[in-house]
Amino acid sequence: MATACPEDLDALLTDFAGRVSSYDGGVVPSDTAELGEILAFGVALAITIDMVDANWRLSVLSGGDTDDPDQEGEIRRYYREWFRGAGGVVMHLGRLEAGGASVRWSDQFRRAYSEARGVLTPDDQFFAGDAMVRLRDEAIDAHRAGRTEPHHGPGQN
Repeated sequence: MATACPEDLDALLTDFAGRVSSYDGGVVPSDTAELGEILAFGVALAITIDMVDANWRLSVLSGGDTDDPDQEGEIRRYYREWFRGAGGVVMHLGRLEAGGASVRWSDQFRRAYSEARGVLTPDDQFFAGDAMVRLRDEAIDAHRAGRTEPHHGPGQN
């Protein structure tokens, strides 16, 4: 298994869920410094999940691990749990900022939230829409015209 410490990650996700649970229940702290600390923890946790995901995928691509659907499901569960906890915080951030408050780490937290949503969105929904169709078509045209570089995976020249 590519994740070195899934128990630690589960414990961190549980801690994060506890910290953000008040945002789901409508009782929300107005202390922006406290919220900034929660956001910083959430951003660090999101980075950790991304690293676990990237390390596992790299290991699969380089032949160190097999492409195990159970492992991929476990990593998706990490994203899902983080995303579930972060949703109420994002809504609260919007209300605070609409009232003129500034909260440290809010931009990074929103970016992590958007990235998690993208990971959790099925490909057929994520890669839909005019912009994605245009990008796909441009990439195909560039490849056919010889304007692309060959992709070399890890350990290949």
